[in-house]
Amino acid sequence: MIPRMGDSAERRSFPEVILRAWHQRDRGRLAGAIAVGEAHLWRARVTAVTEPLRVDCLGASEQQRARRLMVAARREAFTFAHAMARMVLGAYLQVDPVRLRFEVTSEGKPYLPGQRLQFNLSHSGDAALLAIACGREVGVDLEASDRKLDIDALARASMCEAERLSFDVLEPARRRRTIFQAWTRKEALLKAQGIGLARDPRDLRLPDATEPSMPAHLQHVGRTWTLVDVPLDDAWQASLAVEGKVSAVRGYCLGW
Repeated sequence: MIPRMGDSAERRSFPEVILRAWHQRDRGRLAGAIAVGEAHLWRARVTAVTEPLRVDCLGASEQQRARRLMVAARREAFTFAHAMARMVLGAYLQVDPVRLRFEVTSEGKPYLPGQRLQFNLSHSGDAALLAIACGREVGVDLEASDRKLDIDALARASMCEAERLSFDVLEPARRRRTIFQAWTRKEALLKAQGIGLARDPRDLRLPDATEPSMPAHLQHVGRTWTLVDVPLDDAWQASLAVEGKVSAVRGYCLGW
């Protein structure tokens, strides 16, 4: 069972961590340096990129996974997200995206062997969000807020008892955004740890999911984590988790 989070979370804000602006980029300006203690976020949507991305750079396993997706829109979104990740990571490492070799941990988390650069990818609908850090584990989760789902069922499946008590008294207008906040925060942290949904999210209690914004430092499994809500428009909810204390989160946009 994952230990509960509660009093160990530092509730104060960290202004230097909050992502205040997204810097526009195109294919010709992907390269960049990342310092230890920073996290970089790259966002893009299939229909809004300023230039088409190379989709011929995917590896064999990625191509196989794409072919197994029977719905064309999902196949296109998967291909787009993984092509974006390869192109951005290749630019950081100054390597042709085709030559990037990924391996997965025993828990299924992809990584670049022999590299300090850590990354995590999430995509929802036609949008993708890529998180990058140097020498630190990182996780990110992106969800489309207009997804058709049973809000109460998701709360039962993802919230611990204490979180449910806070959630159940909310007015209906706040319930959808609150459940997505709780879900993306937990998913980002579990993905950073390489666990994902192999662990029951109900065993993980985070600071109050009803808080509108939460840069926080958490002590979990013997390590410090920074957990940040990612500012996007109302159609999306996203969260970022990084091992250790983060000095800055920088955002880059390829088209949104």
